[in-house]
Amino acid sequence: MFEPFAGQPILFLTVVAVSMLVLGTFLDPGPMVILFVPLLMPIVRAMGIDEYQFSMIFILTGTLGLVTPPVGIVLFVSCRIGNIDQWTLFKAVIPFIAAEFAVVLLLIFFPALSNWLPGLV
Repeated sequence: MFEPFAGQPILFLTVVAVSMLVLGTFLDPGPMVILFVPLLMPIVRAMGIDEYQFSMIFILTGTLGLVTPPVGIVLFVSCRIGNIDQWTLFKAVIPFIAAEFAVVLLLIFFPALSNWLPGLV
């Protein structure tokens, strides 16, 4: 099933990030971790991907899905609290979503970024 990703950790992490972004619109990050990390972690280890890097990408894309339409739960709650339209709020949040997506891409393409701060400790 994962043979197309053999020797291509960047492709694997990109597919995981996109999948978690889509799943994040429907699920909270907690249940996503419980459901998918036990399935994906052996593959991550077998591919030689750093576990910190995978964890950061997994959690960031999962939480990014919470504010992404069409089903982003945090987006709906924020609209209800602020008493504004969903698309109005989404337009205001687009720069923050783009910045977080850029961080995810940096973590995918530069694994050293995920180990820099833990390496200082």
